[in-house]
Amino acid sequence: MLRSVAAAADIPGDQIADEELKATVYVCRTVDEWVTAVRERPEAMGLKGPEFVDPVIDMATISFHEREAPACLDGVARSLDRHWK
Repeated sequence: MLRSVAAAADIPGDQIADEELKATVYVCRTVDEWVTAVRERPEAMGLKGPEFVDPVIDMATISFHEREAPACLDGVARSLDRHWK
């Protein structure tokens, strides 16, 4: 799971990492796995540090488009999807 987040983090800031970010919610089976991986490499989401990771906000764009991904389904089951609609 960390490998998929690292792939997104390794994309230069002036390029789009959409495909790499989409992959993270399929590799990570739960929101907790996703948050743990993104806290290791917050730059994947354009964040300055792990303390800024917020699954409700940070997963919103990805989960809006990837509703059937395991991590997104876990987020819905946990009612984190209020910004995903």
